[in-house]
Amino acid sequence: MLSSPWALENASTYVRPLGPTEEIFYWDGLFEGTADATTTAEIEILHGSRESIISQANVEAAWISLKLKYPLLGSRIIRRPDQSLWFSVDSDRLSSAGPGELLFHEVASDEEALVISSSSLKHPRILSTDLLACAFILRRTDDRTRFHIAIHIAHSISDGNANSALCRFFFDCLASGSSYKYNIEGIRDRLALASSCDDLNPVNRLSVPRKRWRNAVGAIIWENRLLRLRGGHTLPCKVTNTTAYQPAGSGHINIAFTQEETQGILQGCRQIGLTFGTIFTVIEQVALTRILCKKYLHGEMSQDEWEFRKREPMITGGPLNLRPYLDKEWFNKGGATNASLAIGFFIYQLPFMPLGAATNVRPRDPLPSYDDLLSKKRFTYRCTLVKREADLVLRNPLQHEISSARFPGRIAIGKDIAETWKYKMLFQSPADRRMLSPQELAENGMVSSYGGSSFGSSDQLYPEFYPLSGERHTLRLVRSVVGLHTRPRELYLGATTVRGQLRMYIYYDTNVYDEDLVKQWLDEVKDATFHYLLPKKYNSSHL
Repeated sequence: MLSSPWALENASTYVRPLGPTEEIFYWDGLFEGTADATTTAEIEILHGSRESIISQANVEAAWISLKLKYPLLGSRIIRRPDQSLWFSVDSDRLSSAGPGELLFHEVASDEEALVISSSSLKHPRILSTDLLACAFILRRTDDRTRFHIAIHIAHSISDGNANSALCRFFFDCLASGSSYKYNIEGIRDRLALASSCDDLNPVNRLSVPRKRWRNAVGAIIWENRLLRLRGGHTLPCKVTNTTAYQPAGSGHINIAFTQEETQGILQGCRQIGLTFGTIFTVIEQVALTRILCKKYLHGEMSQDEWEFRKREPMITGGPLNLRPYLDKEWFNKGGATNASLAIGFFIYQLPFMPLGAATNVRPRDPLPSYDDLLSKKRFTYRCTLVKREADLVLRNPLQHEISSARFPGRIAIGKDIAETWKYKMLFQSPADRRMLSPQELAENGMVSSYGGSSFGSSDQLYPEFYPLSGERHTLRLVRSVVGLHTRPRELYLGATTVRGQLRMYIYYDTNVYDEDLVKQWLDEVKDATFHYLLPKKYNSSHL
């Protein structure tokens, strides 16, 4: 039996303290739902009755089964008198669908369904410390063979892998009928799987003196790394001294490549000998450089700013799935696919903007080509450099301790913002509303150029047909999309492959970044992907 941090507080309630990673996202969530996510799925009914599949009884039964399998879904977060934060799971809450957990609507189109699901990420927040997840069931009136499910969840109990696990099981339950797949017996074992990722780190098995030594060294490495990570620059944006206290507007843009284009892109990666995830980072940087060049050449950027950006490094980062690195027994007994929060973060520095032959461009000069900025040979070399830098960060044997060293500061900042943002925004001074230059932003600390990650293929995360077992399928997942309540100043570009098609998606703060400029960057990313990874005369016969 797995060891468990959960304690029985009374006859039906289990509790455990939040881990540091969970606490970070708890404070984010109190800041008007920052980092909350909504996964919206369009589903086609292949067999069976629509009235029975998405009846209230069947949906409630599936939802209760989901909560019994993944009990954090029905948990609350309690702040005790000593200010400590605890999860509380009551078996009665798991065995019923409570107020606000299931929201039924009728919609006249696919577009209306997306409008309703995306509204969950707007202000004011619909989740709370007493409601950490809910689901929208959207019945189509224009097409009775289709409906939409949107699962809206707090980041303190979930991440990308967890969201897919929730969807898989929920859709499977809907397709299989209303019989419960789980009951309250065995809840202790399922709670043990819902342990904090910080409690599951194998390092915890070391002796106390050895852990202290590792933590001390990790803290020193983090402090030294922070000194090297000062400065940076990103897309032209609007930032003031109070931007951090203004809830972000959540922008979201998607693009997709054809299956043939995707195969060619992956072939190009194999020819270079690196994964798309590594190459993607450099493609993003080249595309961003071209956008900045265009601004300068069109007279939309001063000479001082251009010279500053030429000599300023770029900084990137993103989430890291920790599950394979956690307790092996936990991983093998279900932790690999459990719906809970199990991510870390990586940050590293990129080389300067790749200007190449365009180093000395002047206003009104022609826009440099990709080869002018970075030849294909130099592109491959830069990809190798970036992989080396990423490996230094991700494969450090003290990675857990280095990451943990940032937690106290990150928690303190999140707590301050969550508790004071309304006051800060109400009493802004004229100086607070003044736009800061890129140079001033760099002087104030680290500036992330962009965040991002590549998740590879998502086909196993989001299977197409349900139920998952048996030959007769009742439901087909037509498509799914993940919406995110972004952080202030966030600019995140991710990629995944869905049924043979490469898809890219951007989340960004609409208060800070101009939508047209973000679209231009994404267009440049797409063009750069074609330029560096596809043959010049590409067609499917090259595969």
